[in-house]
Amino acid sequence: MMRCLYLTFFGAHTKFTVRYSGDDLRRVFAFVFRKQRHNFKQGRSKMATTVLITGGCGFVGSNLAVFLATRGMDVVCLDNFSRRGSEYLAERVISAGCRVVRGDVRCPEDLAKIAGADVLVECSAEPSVLVGSRGGDARYLMNVNLVGALNCFEWAREHRSGVVFMSTSRVYPIHRIHSAKYRESETRFQLVEAG
Repeated sequence: MMRCLYLTFFGAHTKFTVRYSGDDLRRVFAFVFRKQRHNFKQGRSKMATTVLITGGCGFVGSNLAVFLATRGMDVVCLDNFSRRGSEYLAERVISAGCRVVRGDVRCPEDLAKIAGADVLVECSAEPSVLVGSRGGDARYLMNVNLVGALNCFEWAREHRSGVVFMSTSRVYPIHRIHSAKYRESETRFQLVEAG
């Protein structure tokens, strides 16, 4: 099964989007931070040393936290532990040297527990495709995925943090993703125009 990951990075003088298909999440973030290092060397931004990962005890967030911590970054994971298995993943990120803060992106006060970070990686989401389909839980879905993301962006704006916003293929028509043609350049994956 092909997995598609969309990342958008917003920094002081940078905005770029990465589309990556595959299972190697580490390669994607190596690319993101390589681009950030390039901007640092060009004098366009400072090098990130502190990273806040929302949803940091979920599958994607915890793998990213361990990856970044092993590369010497100071990583803070914010998670509400609402999903089964989050406690086990929290142990894993703590053992990698990350700090874990219990909090919910729906509550700006919980985000305020974090003093600041160079980059915020927004991994928090309700990923289930069934949530919201019954109507009664649609408000929950909107509060987590939309209001929570807005709270994260506001926190990042207030702290002048760069943002990596993650989205899965669930929000895009899958047939268009599979049919898209792209090539890898030095700084990004670029769509190849049909024709």
